[in-house]
Amino acid sequence: MSLRSTTRTLVTSVAAIAVTSGPATIPPAAAQERGNLLRPYTNGPADPSLPRHRDARYLMGLRQVQELLIEVRTAPRDGSHIETALAGTGISLADLVAAELLREEGGAYALNFPLLTADDTEQLLAVSMRFARSLADRYVEQRATIEEILSAYPVPQIDRATLAYILIGCFSLDWEGLALTRELGYRTVRLEPPRLARWAIVRGAWRPQGIYWGSHNNYLDNGLVLTSFGDFHTLPRSTLPDVGWSVSSAIRNVEVPDPLRPPMRDLANWTSNHLQQQLAAVMITLRESGGSTAEEIAHTLGRKADEVADYLVFLDSLEYVREDAGRYAIAIPVFSSADREMVHQLRGLSRDIMASWLSENYERYQEALMEVTPIGHARPFAFSFWNTWHWLFGATNLILTHDGLFTDPYAESRKFQGSIPVVWSSSLMEDIPHEHIYQ
Repeated sequence: MSLRSTTRTLVTSVAAIAVTSGPATIPPAAAQERGNLLRPYTNGPADPSLPRHRDARYLMGLRQVQELLIEVRTAPRDGSHIETALAGTGISLADLVAAELLREEGGAYALNFPLLTADDTEQLLAVSMRFARSLADRYVEQRATIEEILSAYPVPQIDRATLAYILIGCFSLDWEGLALTRELGYRTVRLEPPRLARWAIVRGAWRPQGIYWGSHNNYLDNGLVLTSFGDFHTLPRSTLPDVGWSVSSAIRNVEVPDPLRPPMRDLANWTSNHLQQQLAAVMITLRESGGSTAEEIAHTLGRKADEVADYLVFLDSLEYVREDAGRYAIAIPVFSSADREMVHQLRGLSRDIMASWLSENYERYQEALMEVTPIGHARPFAFSFWNTWHWLFGATNLILTHDGLFTDPYAESRKFQGSIPVVWSSSLMEDIPHEHIYQ
């Protein structure tokens, strides 16, 4: 399975703390106790060639390293103090510097990334909400134009607020916003390893609900993408691709002898992606036909009617489709290549709004955050803007939901709350490669 087909987001991109094979000098696992003091956040896929003693994701998962980082947050420490704190772990001061978790400063070593407490996260949201209001107002001012563009969508049962939530909140503010801020120089990226651990939050810190910044995505071999977008902290999601990933996880966790584990993993991945690919194909067929029976869909896809009927039962249980007298229609946004002009127009309008707002507010937003949070700690603000942009556009999405321009992922009418799913053709965003938005 390709890397693209296994990419997940998340705005915020939570580090999996994946353990990779390390050199022989790494001590037994007992000497590297896992910790639960921090929630590390990084962006970009793990580098499998990076030795784990230089991998920020792995290092930030060790309890003694976490304790040390929290201590150094308050004030720099000298090298001997740090080496003593790391005793018995097999991790050295040089490793933490190489992983860009610490940096030398005046003969001592300081924290090299933002590490936020509960107070910090509350301050971060308060500042972001204040600035997000002005960004949201730019979209509200263009409501008539936005709704006119969306009127081209030919499926009347999908309300315009849901279309706007996906196309502006996810496709534009999230993905295109990340591409735009990088393009215009508002954020700096690191493309070579080690990937900088962008920041971390102390466990137990306040976690806001309703800040819509998290996309989960599966790019399929048939050119379609399954996405859910919504509250990063509402997990697990009862949508695709998450349900498909659950299938894969269940198969991988079947107890088998060790020699069978690699083929079992491959079988799990194939099964999950085959299922998701067939479900996506049914959805795009329904979008293009305007509504069909199981037999009609089966004929279009070259599948057996009873097989398609099973897919439709499953999609109906997810509330992806609606059935009326044996005919099915989509109940969530589905965008095909036929929607290219509509998507292009809306992306262009939103891009202009973001570019204009950033030119007027980026420096003021930076200054406000520097006053109340350690966001700029040890690094230029541009290195942290991947994360802070998530808070900013996530708060903007929340405000636009309250303003009625976007649909509410927590509406009582929703069977599965917190996120909204979409099926779409990857050709609609081919100018922004998905893996690039995590860099």
